[in-house]
Amino acid sequence: MTVTRAWTSRALSAAARDPRYLQIAFLATFLSVGLAARDFPIWHAPLLFAAALGTQLACIKILRLRNVGVLSAVITACGLTLLLRSDVWWIPPLAAAFAIASKFTIRIRCRHFLNPANLGITAAMLVTPHAWCSPAQWGEGGLLLLWMVAVGCMVAHRAFRSDVSLAFLASWIVLRGARVLWLGQPAHVLLHQLASGSLILFAFFMISDPKTTPAKSRHARLAFGAIVAAGAFALQYVAYAQNALLWALLLAAPLTPLFDLAQDLQQEQQPCALPSQPQLQS
Repeated sequence: MTVTRAWTSRALSAAARDPRYLQIAFLATFLSVGLAARDFPIWHAPLLFAAALGTQLACIKILRLRNVGVLSAVITACGLTLLLRSDVWWIPPLAAAFAIASKFTIRIRCRHFLNPANLGITAAMLVTPHAWCSPAQWGEGGLLLLWMVAVGCMVAHRAFRSDVSLAFLASWIVLRGARVLWLGQPAHVLLHQLASGSLILFAFFMISDPKTTPAKSRHARLAFGAIVAAGAFALQYVAYAQNALLWALLLAAPLTPLFDLAQDLQQEQQPCALPSQPQLQS
């Protein structure tokens, strides 16, 4: 009993220090639900995780990095397992390896800006017809979606990125609602369109990644979330693209270093405050 309490205490302490532990816990829960009730393929999960963790460890060793663990690789592997589908066994692990390697190779100002899971999925779909994303696989169960929203808000808030998630969702709801009104459709059509588990996963577990969203300004993160929503809306209803959310995030990713650069330049241009002069006593 004492050992169990000590282990639980250490686990809670680690989760309090690093929100990635909480994110992994809930992504693993979603993955367990998918494997048990959503007909997820069992064979590609071990391949994905092995490729992701192996690539992460290899990059750490080659680049001689310190204080870099495998938590981010686990999160990426969970995201790929939840969304990427293929009928060829080698595509998922290849996508995972490419996604992890991109963090160490595609960087601007010493920071990667492409969401690894998003890049792995979209790259796989670009190069082969044997890879696809299945956004409808979570169904539209109200209780499950409500639980996913609550959990997503908790994780995004702990990662200090609930602002970008909520900005994206608010913009997406407004755009979809405006379209429903324009077409004269009943309100339940909008509710049906929003009742998507993949939308919740995207909003709270992909676009909210602290490493690939603007880090310097909350206003920049709000703008980033709104831009992704507007881009996805245009791709879906103007270009009639499938998986519009994924493509919109990929196209908007280069804005992250631009937002951070603009914030740095703005701070450099601000005049330094002069020290207050002591008042002379008469």
